[in-house]
Amino acid sequence: MEKNKIIEYYEHLLISFNTYLKNTAEQQGMEDIHQMRVSIKKIRTVLNVLEISSNHEYSKQEHLILLRNLFQAAGKMREAQLNLSLTKKQKAAYLLPYTEYLLKIQKNASEELGKEIQLFNSSKLNVLNKDLLIKCKSIADQSITKEALIFVSDKLQKVIKLKVRTQNDILLHKIRKHLKQVSEILTLLNEIHCGQEVIHLKSVVKSLARAAGKWHDIKVLIDSMNDFLQQNPKDKNVTYLMSLIKRLTIQNDAIRKTIYNQLKINIAKKQIRQLESILSINPIIST
Repeated sequence: MEKNKIIEYYEHLLISFNTYLKNTAEQQGMEDIHQMRVSIKKIRTVLNVLEISSNHEYSKQEHLILLRNLFQAAGKMREAQLNLSLTKKQKAAYLLPYTEYLLKIQKNASEELGKEIQLFNSSKLNVLNKDLLIKCKSIADQSITKEALIFVSDKLQKVIKLKVRTQNDILLHKIRKHLKQVSEILTLLNEIHCGQEVIHLKSVVKSLARAAGKWHDIKVLIDSMNDFLQQNPKDKNVTYLMSLIKRLTIQNDAIRKTIYNQLKINIAKKQIRQLESILSINPIIST
């Protein structure tokens, strides 16, 4: 039997994941770790759609448990590497103690990631994937499209509700997560149903998710600097660090404001209804 498009897409994701896992095991490069985590996120999104589309004949739980520790350990390493990279860009001598603090965090994260890579059970992943293929290979692409679009609509409705509330970091964190999941689903939809509306919405959401990602990276750096100051309140460079934190906070507030303005323009129920209409499925957004 010919494979449906989502299985083909999933197999491509597995190839990417295994490539970046191998690269990370060899050198723990910043980009390889990032791409490994991206692959896992995309895999989780596909698994979510497959579970729903199979009427829960397939369960994603064992896959998620298998990938969880590796993903979390890679996240800690990625955060340490990113904070170091952003700190170096400041080119400030007063950041040397903070840089040393980050290097210690990176060393611990590197050791933890190395352990999780050694513990990762690739054989079990292969077994789980064989079971997945048996249970999901006959799902029609049309069913996948419908469930994926329901997922997109649900997530975008949540963004629409969140964007009208008072702006704050907690809400933007939630919006960012929704946007990333929508972006991943739209990538999948683009593989199954390549329409201009899908391509356009994917471009819009990807741009917003990228901006939210930049905001998030700076926010994580600010939080890390504050943690350093709490642990080292008598550091001789406290005044300089606090000044830098203030500047970064002002910068991030401006990014957040821009994101919310773009959300008002680009994410609306009218656009979601148009997408549903083009894909010829029943409307699922309440009036």
